Amino acid sequence: MINFNMVWNGVHFNTDTVIPWPVIVILAIVYLASLIMYWKIKAPKNNLKFTTRDATYIGLVAAILVVYHYFITPFIPSFTVFNDFFNLSLIGDIYMLLIVAALVGKPGSVAITVIVYDLLGDIAHYGFGGEPFWIIGDIMAYAMIIDLWLIFRESNFMSSKEKVLSFLDGAIGGVAYSISVPLFFMGFWGSFVHGFIFNHTFVLFRTLASIPEGVIFGLILTPFVMYTKKVVRGS
Repeated sequence: MINFNMVWNGVHFNTDTVIPWPVIVILAIVYLASLIMYWKIKAPKNNLKFTTRDATYIGLVAAILVVYHYFITPFIPSFTVFNDFFNLSLIGDIYMLLIVAALVGKPGSVAITVIVYDLLGDIAHYGFGGEPFWIIGDIMAYAMIIDLWLIFRESNFMSSKEKVLSFLDGAIGGVAYSISVPLFFMGFWGSFVHGFIFNHTFVLFRTLASIPEGVIFGLILTPFVMYTKKVVRGS
């Protein structure tokens, strides 16, 4: 069911959404304010800034994600019994976002990765219909939670020296990605951009049902991410 409203660049501006639009605005403000405060107050004290190496990690991960989505996921087997709640293709997505967060270790790094990935995806496949709202939506859906967690964890994210907390990092990262579609796409952006109408109960059920998937995938991937970080950065 689609609610046709004024359309601009493929955006329907439909606010008949499960998550009220003021909540999305508040979340966006809190997210941006948190990043600004971090980089204005905390980062200068530790002399932190984005480096060329960080940009390399971000660019590589974004490019790999494009290849993964368009050339690898079609070959990942789909098991009907588990497909609704254990989407195996998410493993690669979660791994790559955890990798960039672990290697860069700076709040905002996941958002930048998502921006680069979206732009590459628009150029290679989707086109720019729906922009800039898809970029904004994807940042909130895939990057916001991990970036906010990085404010506390910084370079210790997925560190082999803090294994217990690293598994918590993995669980949080896994859940952040697994709930992105049911919560943010079905809850708001799918309706706002495409005009889709989703049932409130269905969105709540799918979001809650996706949490175990994210926890399991995140915990499974944690040792691999820690090992990758140790090999690449020696920490």
